[in-house]
Amino acid sequence: MDRTLMSASCNLAGLYPPEKQQIWNNHIPWQPIPVHTMPEKDDEILAMKKFCPRYHEELELVKHSEEMQEYNEKHAELFEYVESNTGSRVRNADDLENIYDTLFIEDLYNLTLPEWTKSVYPDQMKDVAAFSFTIDCNNYILKRLKVGPFLGKLLDDMKNKISCNARKSHKMAVYSAHDSTIANVLMALDVFDPQSPPYRSAVLIELLKDEDNSFFVTINYRNSTTRDPYLLTLPGCDALCEFDSFSSIVEKLVPNWEYECNHNIPSPQYELNTLSLIGLTVSSVTKLRHLIINITDYNKKSTSY
Repeated sequence: MDRTLMSASCNLAGLYPPEKQQIWNNHIPWQPIPVHTMPEKDDEILAMKKFCPRYHEELELVKHSEEMQEYNEKHAELFEYVESNTGSRVRNADDLENIYDTLFIEDLYNLTLPEWTKSVYPDQMKDVAAFSFTIDCNNYILKRLKVGPFLGKLLDDMKNKISCNARKSHKMAVYSAHDSTIANVLMALDVFDPQSPPYRSAVLIELLKDEDNSFFVTINYRNSTTRDPYLLTLPGCDALCEFDSFSSIVEKLVPNWEYECNHNIPSPQYELNTLSLIGLTVSSVTKLRHLIINITDYNKKSTSY
């Protein structure tokens, strides 16, 4: 989307101001930096919107499951109240999140919210809106088909860096995406705390090397400018996760995407959160690689109700 490309350009302008011979105008401290993109309909890695029949089939099963129907019934009164006051169809958490997001933006810009919102916004709507971010990667199949291609690229990038493949490796990869991207990646890794990712959130996945040439991975989540990022612990690892252990866990989520999207692949007989913990002892860890996913929805247009 245009707003994610705009945000990527703004972030790059801040990260890489021109120096010395790069300065082409003394009044404009900026230099052009390419941002690569592709149509959403062709992108299974970042936009995660390339059509996958098996994914949509599984998602419909989740949305019509007994557990989801019970959740919707539990919040039916809230849905009916919001629907009657907005004129928009509100039958589930996804529907409510769209309206909550609009109200949040209006509130952020100090606009006066309608009187009817006072009894439900933000308190009653907040948790339901946050729950909506757990649906797209609600089970193993959804995680694998939604986020698996991205995780596969992540692993390939790290392996190229470890093998010193200079032609295929970079010091940093930056992805400019959406709140749903943040949530989906964290959900797939079983480290998502169900809260709506705020604007400008970032997931930072780093490949590290110690003085013994051993490699490790850390995952940090930045959702506030008032504190340091949260260091997350991948189930099956310590917060400082040995690369081989990280790879072993994440590889189980990397699909043969084109094939699995068109075939019924059964789930394996394990759950990520049942893997045994691995203790690590490390020394003098230095940063080797830095991966950032940056949410950029703060330019989203507001619609009044």
